[in-house]
Amino acid sequence: MFKRSLKIAGWLFLPFSILWILAAAFFWYQSASKQREWEKAPAVVTSVEADIVKKGSDGAAMKYAMLSFSTQGGQEYQVRSQLGNTGKALWSIGEKVEVIFPKDAPEKAEENIFVVQYILPLGISLTALLFTLVTTLLFWVGNKKKATTAK
Repeated sequence: MFKRSLKIAGWLFLPFSILWILAAAFFWYQSASKQREWEKAPAVVTSVEADIVKKGSDGAAMKYAMLSFSTQGGQEYQVRSQLGNTGKALWSIGEKVEVIFPKDAPEKAEENIFVVQYILPLGISLTALLFTLVTTLLFWVGNKKKATTAK
């Protein structure tokens, strides 16, 4: 009965493992595409603004830096940082940050830093790894039990 339960659990975990692996591959591909195809520009933090709608866990308003940059065509754009904080702002006024953006949509610029570009794919990859390890362990233990009972 135990080995059958392990086998069933293994087969139940297998599709989730595959889905998480595919999701991780998709998000890594998106990150790589951004780095390869999007334009890069230096940006300067021009101000820090509080968002009264978004609150942190302590109830304080989230603070976001406003990033100003120029495209290769010379057009000026200002975008809000994707990272906010309730305490001190993550970026100081005057600080330089590299941004990346699609050539045809500079208003979609994002900071070109590890946290913004790679945390989501990394988290999904770690979840995929966990599901894959559990699935492998379930099949391995199920087969091990089967081999010992056959002797």
